[in-house]
Amino acid sequence: MGLLLAALVLAACGGDEASSDAAEAPPVTDASATTAPAETTTTEAEETTEPASDPDAEPEEAEAEEAAADGAREASGYDGFELTDLGDGWLEVGHVPDGGEEPCQCSDGSEWNFYVREAADPSAQVMVMFEGGGACWSAVTCLPEAGFYKQTVSDERDGYDSSALTEIGGVFDADNPANPLADYTVVFVPYCTGDVHLGNAVVTYSEQATVQHRGAVNARVAMDWVVQQYGDVEDLFVTGMSAGSVPAPMYGGVLADELPDARVTTLSDASGGYPTTPEVGAIIEQNGALDMLPPWDEFDVDTPAELGIPTLLWRTAQHNPNITQARFDNAYDDVQELFRQVLGVPADDLFADLVAIDAEIDEMGRPVASWISPGDAHTILMDDRLYTEEVDGSSFIDWLTDLVEGRPVDDVFCTECVGE
Repeated sequence: MGLLLAALVLAACGGDEASSDAAEAPPVTDASATTAPAETTTTEAEETTEPASDPDAEPEEAEAEEAAADGAREASGYDGFELTDLGDGWLEVGHVPDGGEEPCQCSDGSEWNFYVREAADPSAQVMVMFEGGGACWSAVTCLPEAGFYKQTVSDERDGYDSSALTEIGGVFDADNPANPLADYTVVFVPYCTGDVHLGNAVVTYSEQATVQHRGAVNARVAMDWVVQQYGDVEDLFVTGMSAGSVPAPMYGGVLADELPDARVTTLSDASGGYPTTPEVGAIIEQNGALDMLPPWDEFDVDTPAELGIPTLLWRTAQHNPNITQARFDNAYDDVQELFRQVLGVPADDLFADLVAIDAEIDEMGRPVASWISPGDAHTILMDDRLYTEEVDGSSFIDWLTDLVEGRPVDDVFCTECVGE
């Protein structure tokens, strides 16, 4: 493991099932009741994690437990990982904890694994896909039955799970000749922690809602796999949908630091409409994300209020201008409009904010290519409409192909951006 990633991976992980696009729209509730992170009780991760072995065990028992763990790691054939063949080219990858490391986990403490489909030449071209699935940050949004976020890897809220990975279309379709990512190794990083893959804290929001925000721990174990197995990767495409698109640019920067010979491209699918606000900064602080940010000068900020979803992109651009970055959004994305409403951001200003945030990012760092389609759909990369989507005569699949293959792409904004 490289020095940067070794410093970032503060815990380790182990396994379950898979998947989901983005969160289905949760029921609309009183927005004012969901935007008070300060009322929650946060317990730092290091204070709440339990050791992997019994601290009261006799020395011989403790040694036996550690030896068993080491044996499992060695038996897997990989350094710290064990693989299960799911068929149709897909592997389920579990992390074998070492020593006192805790397992990776979902928001409810259930196990977490990630999924890999290797190409004929596994390390030549690699796509890392961070799954979406909502978010939670308050007593109302984190209530298990509220439906604001995906709580387990096997949650079928979007109609598929790990047993149906081969049925997912879009960029997962390896048989479509129009797919510019068809020949890429796919590393699919499931999401089930309510923290947009960024957190590392246990937060008790109410008697009914205690959440394991371990998204950054899980994500960085998957990135450890990428560095370990595909260290000579030539083309690395880091992307995500909805909640997964929030950290994708920054994690692309982390991987670029670890894999300096790779050509790195990132694409954020459907998270471009969230402006930087003190409320968002407070949520980032609350779920333990501050301690998990890369140790870059660009993240040396005075207050969490300076951090937000757009800043993860433009601070990465400032850190490494060699990374190609892009964004996709729908002008009236109904999921983004709902979450904006709950966050206290005017939902009907989404299109104006998409354009304004794009301009803000361009001013802060190297220009980032943006595509804005009309309508109220949410995400595109795992939907077959990516092959037919057009805006004012421009083809999205041609735009995506140019982006993936390293050719310059222009901003494409709809001129008649009506909702559907």
